[in-house]
Amino acid sequence: MIFSFEKGIIKNYGRFEQIDAIWFSDDRGTQNSLMISPQLWRDVCKNRYKDQFDLAHSLGKQVYFHSCGYIYDIIPLEKLGKEFVGKVCFNCLVDHKTVATKGSRDEIFDYVKKLNDHLGYFNGEYIGYIEVYHSIGMSEDNYSYIVEAFEKL
Repeated sequence: MIFSFEKGIIKNYGRFEQIDAIWFSDDRGTQNSLMISPQLWRDVCKNRYKDQFDLAHSLGKQVYFHSCGYIYDIIPLEKLGKEFVGKVCFNCLVDHKTVATKGSRDEIFDYVKKLNDHLGYFNGEYIGYIEVYHSIGMSEDNYSYIVEAFEKL
């Protein structure tokens, strides 16, 4: 029912030339796992998303898909760049629940390097970004390290 409702919204947005992309913001992961089993996600969600994304593309729109949390069971980082180079632009931050808030400068640089190595694979499309998370304990130093890492790497 939700996917059908959202397809109606996509069709509505498709009428407007000023809209370049449709944003999907479906967090599918908790801090430690998917909310449902990987097989259930593939059986229930995967083809529905494909239908929605195909519809958006058929209307001349790009797709911006956001998902926070642990989703590696369905989309492992190491495979993303290799499988989607030239098809997807990744927009990713340093994990703000772990590395951004608790990591050292070296750990932050290692994490950003890993993002660049896997999501910028073969000069793929990758946008690194940072958000200020003082409310969850990110220090000014770690914020500065993340900015520095993205600028240097």
